Amino acid sequence: MKINVVEIITDTNIGGAGKVLLTRLKKLDVERFSVSVVIPCGSELREELNELECEVYEMDGCKDVSFDLFEIAPLVRFLRELSPDVVNCHGCLSARIAAYIARVPVRIYTRHCAFSINPALAHFPIKNINRTMTRLLNTKIISVAYAAFENLIEMGIDPGQIEVIINGVLPIRKYNENEKKNARKMLGIKEDAFVCGICARLEDCKGIDTLLRAAKQLSDEKKDCFFVILGKGSKEEELKWLARSLGITQRVKFCGFIDDI
Repeated sequence: MKINVVEIITDTNIGGAGKVLLTRLKKLDVERFSVSVVIPCGSELREELNELECEVYEMDGCKDVSFDLFEIAPLVRFLRELSPDVVNCHGCLSARIAAYIARVPVRIYTRHCAFSINPALAHFPIKNINRTMTRLLNTKIISVAYAAFENLIEMGIDPGQIEVIINGVLPIRKYNENEKKNARKMLGIKEDAFVCGICARLEDCKGIDTLLRAAKQLSDEKKDCFFVILGKGSKEEELKWLARSLGITQRVKFCGFIDDI
């Protein structure tokens, strides 16, 4: 008998969490697992998921946010109807609460990020309350990096509840010399120029504004250098404006979302 798994993710664009989820689904043992995925309406993950062997459902709320009060009840109804063996919540606090109310046997919380936490979370009594609530809502926590693990410990989470499973995606194909030359030509970059690249969502937490300010400093010292930014997000126009204000638009290439990294 197959294990029925529901994956719930709140991302409207494709970031690290989405890539990990897609990688796992592409390698899914369909003889052992039946997987359904819940995403926000309009998520860019939809197109990618449609090509895989999984059912896809959309929710109205939880768009790029962990907690949406009005999405809890619909998720409870959905989970009771589907009756999964396992729910894996990629962040989404609303889904974790719903899975607990719906009495899903195994409730996994996957933590993808490490943040500067509210000081109140690191001290009694909030720290103790957070530990108790987390133990209640989640059967197990997956941390995708040791930094995220330490972040959770700082918040008071029981280390025995956390399993570190490092982010995993398929290997990146290496370019041969001709492909490298063609890529530089397409981007308008000379073959011998210095190139620095970043692949990330264009959001505050990724620090791309810091990269642009560093690019300005390096460009003032070294005239033959370029910066390639792969990804999209809500801060795209703001970051392009920053590049213009720093006078480095000729050095910075915003390439948008690139499937073949």
